[in-house]
Amino acid sequence: MSRKWRLAAAPPLLLLLGSSLRGEFLSVEMQFGGLDCPSCRDSLESTFRRIRGVEDVQVARDRQVIRLQLKEGNRVRLERLRDALKGLGYTPGEATVEVRGKASGDRLDVSGFEPAYVLKLEPAKQSDNASLWRGVIPYSANPHEPLTLKLFDGR
Repeated sequence: MSRKWRLAAAPPLLLLLGSSLRGEFLSVEMQFGGLDCPSCRDSLESTFRRIRGVEDVQVARDRQVIRLQLKEGNRVRLERLRDALKGLGYTPGEATVEVRGKASGDRLDVSGFEPAYVLKLEPAKQSDNASLWRGVIPYSANPHEPLTLKLFDGR
């Protein structure tokens, strides 16, 4: 194998390794209010499918919940999803999330964003690498209030 070929093959491998270590939301299930009709559900699904980084959308009209599966390497911010709901006239609620990030005490750093996303963890945890976390982020109408991830038992 020539040296030139080995150098050309290295960057994609580094990209693959780097993408699994960065922080990101993997899935979001968000409650919302105000959905009344089947055609409204279709409009909601269509809007969320157009958001870059969203892989799959499901709306449970009876429970007024939207489930989003996000693509690997996405940069979708929770605020963006809540703003999309508000823009369509719905009231966003709490979000059950699966997120990859690095915990340090009561902070969860989700490094795939610019600026970095920081969530307050309840209860406090520790991790050396970007680990998978599951919990609920309550909704707050105050955009300046820090987001808190209330972890499920056992993470």
